[in-house]
Amino acid sequence: MGYRQMIAARAGVAELPPDRQIVVYCYTGHTGAVATTALNMLGYDAINMKFGMGAWTRDANVRASAPFSEAAANNFAVVAGM
Repeated sequence: MGYRQMIAARAGVAELPPDRQIVVYCYTGHTGAVATTALNMLGYDAINMKFGMGAWTRDANVRASAPFSEAAANNFAVVAGM
């Protein structure tokens, strides 16, 4: 079974604590967002780690690129609180 099918598999979801917040993460944050949405639809309090592991670590061997910074946003507006 692929990872996408495992996200909502009954056996996997049954192991999650229904009374605690669940932090979902992946490498870039994209798959984590899909998993977070599925878990929220199932009634879990799930949040996605923004930009995934690539932004969380300072280890250059793990990171695919530099973590997000406003200076690297190429003059695009950064909007907070949305």
